[in-house]
Amino acid sequence: MPTYNVRMDVGEGPDQGELIDFADADAACHDAQVAMAEAAKETVPGTDKAHLAVEIDDMDGATVFRGEMDFTGRKGCVADPIDEAAAQSPIGPRE
Repeated sequence: MPTYNVRMDVGEGPDQGELIDFADADAACHDAQVAMAEAAKETVPGTDKAHLAVEIDDMDGATVFRGEMDFTGRKGCVADPIDEAAAQSPIGPRE
């Protein structure tokens, strides 16, 4: 089974990585996407901004997957400039 170096960044900068065996690059990419979703569940609640990232390299150092996720939350009366512009548009918001 091939080994991949998986590096995560949950807002504190990328870690040194962890060597993990996967059946192939597709399995490593799928696992990275699941890991990002799980990290978001732990990182996003209680914050207005979060940035998560993952990068997977094969043992030759070639990047086989890179993913990023940005979260921005707005509370109550803080208007989203995009929604405000759409509300004022004569054709209304786009679906």
